[in-house]
Amino acid sequence: MGFVKWTAFINVFVIVAYMQTLVIKGIIEEKEYKRTHFPCTYISGVCTVKVTHNNCSGGTPEYTCERILNEKF
Repeated sequence: MGFVKWTAFINVFVIVAYMQTLVIKGIIEEKEYKRTHFPCTYISGVCTVKVTHNNCSGGTPEYTCERILNEKF
C-alpha cells in the first residue's frame, strides 16, 4: 500500500510541476509579445517594425513604408 501512495504522490507532483511550467511559459510569451508588437501609426493593426529614417528613406510615404516593413499589403 505504501508503494501506491508514493506513486500517486509522485504523479501528482509531476502534474503540478508541469502545470506551473505551462503557466510560467505563457506569462513569458505574453510579455515577449507585448514587448515586440505595438499599434501601427499609419495603418490599422499591430506592427513589429517602426518606421525610421534609416529603414524608410528615398521619398517613400511613411504609410506605404510602414505597410511594406510589416508585410501588410
